[in-house]
Amino acid sequence: MSRKPLAGTTKPAPDIDFDLGANLALPRRAGGSQWRQPPSPSDSVINAATVGWMKQLPPELAPVELAIQYPRILNRLARFWDIPGMIHEYFEDLLFAKRPRRRGFAPNVKSEIIALCNHYRTLNPIDPLSSSDLWDEVRESAKAIAPADRKPRP
Repeated sequence: MSRKPLAGTTKPAPDIDFDLGANLALPRRAGGSQWRQPPSPSDSVINAATVGWMKQLPPELAPVELAIQYPRILNRLARFWDIPGMIHEYFEDLLFAKRPRRRGFAPNVKSEIIALCNHYRTLNPIDPLSSSDLWDEVRESAKAIAPADRKPRP
């Protein structure tokens, strides 16, 4: 069977035979984690924005070991620092194992991450009285639209 050329080329599209009954398991990446993003060239170096962010930290909090061993993680911390939802989730992902057989960080790296987390929480305390969840909003909306004389269900 003759195939049409791919858009923008003169080469015909390759014949690909998909076996729909085949096991389509994802291959494991190096290091045993199929969840990690593929490495990018910027993962192995600290970027300029991260250097600027590090200069704003108190000197005693400088994450030296983290910078040496995990520049990718340090770049993400710097990128997420001003996004409360992201930074909280990222600290949680770093500090609490959610993946099976995760090796964890060396004690000196983990202590730097904890120190950064504590510093962030000192700068941006969470007010427990102002936090609400989706269900609080649903309840408030239901109260607003419910007739005043209607009795709640038992």
